[in-house]
Amino acid sequence: MRLVLVLLLLISLPLMAWERVYLASYPRSGTHWVRYLVEEVTGVATGAVYCDNINFGEPLTVNHDPNHRPWGGYTIIGGYEGNRSEPTPEYPVLIKTHYPVAKTPDDHNEYLRTIRLVRDPKETIRSCMRGVKHERSRLISLIRGWAHFQNYWDQQRDVITIRYEDLKESPEEELARIIAALGYPVDCEAIRGAVERYPPLPSRLDNPNFYAEEELVLFDIYAGREMAQLGY
Repeated sequence: MRLVLVLLLLISLPLMAWERVYLASYPRSGTHWVRYLVEEVTGVATGAVYCDNINFGEPLTVNHDPNHRPWGGYTIIGGYEGNRSEPTPEYPVLIKTHYPVAKTPDDHNEYLRTIRLVRDPKETIRSCMRGVKHERSRLISLIRGWAHFQNYWDQQRDVITIRYEDLKESPEEELARIIAALGYPVDCEAIRGAVERYPPLPSRLDNPNFYAEEELVLFDIYAGREMAQLGY
C-alpha cells in the first residue's frame, strides 16, 4: 500500500519537475552492467525510454513495468535486484537510450547531460549478429549504424564518453565518473562495493575468427574515422 501511494505521488509530478541523464549506447555495448553498478551505488532504480522485456539469463533479466513513468520512460519495479527505490526529483534519473538507432517520443525530453557508453564495434556488432544469417549487407548496415550513432552524439552538448573497455580495465575510476556525471555524491566505498558485487565479466563471444579478412576491411571503410577518434 505504501509503495502504491509513493508511485501515485510521483506520477502526479509534471514532466518538467524531473531531471534526466541519458545513458546512450549502440545496442550490445554494456548498458545493463552499467545500470546494475549505478543502482548498487545509488540504491535507486534506473530506467529506459522503452519497455524492455529481455531474458539474457541470470543475472541479466530485464522486465520493465509497462506503466510509463512521469520522468519519461520505464523501469523495473525495485530495479534489477528488486529492492531499489523509485527515482524521485531529488536526483536526476538515469535513462537508457539507443537514439538515434532506435527512436521513441521520450528521446526528445529535456535532459541535463548524456553519458555515452561506447564499445569496440567489432565486439558490439559481433554480438548483434549472433544467431542471425551472416550477410555482408547486414554487416555494412550495422557498421554504418554504429558510425551514425557516434557522429550524432559527437555533435550534442554535454556528452561524457565512457569506453566499455576502460570500464572493464578500471571499473572503480570509470564508475566514479558515471556517478559524478549523474549528479550523485562520489562515495568511493560504495563504488568499490558495487564493483566487487558486479565485477567485469569475460566476453561471451567465443569466436575470434568471426570476421573474414575482407569483412574487417569494411570497418575501416565505413567507420574508420569514428573508430580512430574513440581509440579503436
